[in-house]
Amino acid sequence: MKDANITTAITSLTYYLTEACNLRCTYCYLEKNPARSSTTVGKATIDFLLKESGREKEVHLRFFGGEPLLELPLLLELVRYGKEQAEQVGKKIRFDMISNGTLLEKQTVDELKHIGVEVINSVDGDRATMQLNRPFYQLGQKQNFDDFDYKLHYALENQVVKVARMTVSPGQTNIVENIRHLLEVGYPEIMIALATNLPWQAEAIEHIYDCLSDFYIESAQAGRILPLQITNQLLFARHEIVQGKYQAPENGFCGAGKEMLGVSPNGQLYPCHRFVQLGGEYRLGDVFNGVNTEKRAPFLNVVTDTLHHEMCLTCPALAYCPGSCMAANLLATGDAFYPESRHCLELRAHVRVVTKIYDVLINNCPAFTAFLRQFQQNKRGKNLKSLFAELMAEA
Repeated sequence: MKDANITTAITSLTYYLTEACNLRCTYCYLEKNPARSSTTVGKATIDFLLKESGREKEVHLRFFGGEPLLELPLLLELVRYGKEQAEQVGKKIRFDMISNGTLLEKQTVDELKHIGVEVINSVDGDRATMQLNRPFYQLGQKQNFDDFDYKLHYALENQVVKVARMTVSPGQTNIVENIRHLLEVGYPEIMIALATNLPWQAEAIEHIYDCLSDFYIESAQAGRILPLQITNQLLFARHEIVQGKYQAPENGFCGAGKEMLGVSPNGQLYPCHRFVQLGGEYRLGDVFNGVNTEKRAPFLNVVTDTLHHEMCLTCPALAYCPGSCMAANLLATGDAFYPESRHCLELRAHVRVVTKIYDVLINNCPAFTAFLRQFQQNKRGKNLKSLFAELMAEA
């Protein structure tokens, strides 16, 4: 285990601006409460982040919910405050949010662009999938899919939205059509995430990734590399393994309890945003009084080996695996450090098809080899640890 004192600076917070939401997505793990945060809590959250980041010059605050845009005036006020305070102490603070996009009116997009807040859009795909998975909360409200698409076009054109986070549910068979739709709308990056709180069968996961691999190969051979974040990062990892340059992840699934914490609407601190929903037992303090170092200590010691067990040693995906989400582990197994089966099934399926894609394309697809060279030169991909952590943002 690593010394718990190695990583103590907190550089990223995921902050529940509200727990209310205007949708009732069928797979969502969040309880929809009327709880909303306040200016007092929001400013204290920013002050806490700037102080606890120590000597680090760049910090990150993600607005979360619920639907953060239900609290747009508060969000804008806090961004302005955060930038002013960061400038005073010689730091840079980056803001983003997870949003379902239904409230991205033109004026809202213009305001977010002006103050520099990026949106990760939680979106499932085409009309049929969206209408099935994402009913509105208010009785009688219906999603106008054309209106939603129009809003997203404007947000994408203005580069306020740059990433689609596409949640996939069991029984969903049209994953390729959903990816096609998101590409047609204009998302430059797509992150695919399987819903975590629903029962999955291995056959369903295998089918999803088989469809994805066939589509990826077909597209690459036609000269287009699909902008699938996790798949492309795994492909590059595969390339480095073949070249003998690969370094397996060592620091665990994510930075929960280390450099990253979750903040509830009333300012309570948790290892991450997922733990906020698990109750006070996992509370690490609050933004007014700071972190309870004794409660935080076990998370500071988590590394990849902490999250791997004897059964993992023969897994074909072991080299790619940083472990699994501790909150998801806890919900599924009762032990934050024991892997939940969905993660294992998904990563094995993904690695299997990534190996297939790589072997098919590496020697006879110029677009693919050019992509690998660019990926290596630009180092534009996030590492696997940070991408897997992103996956759990709303899974």
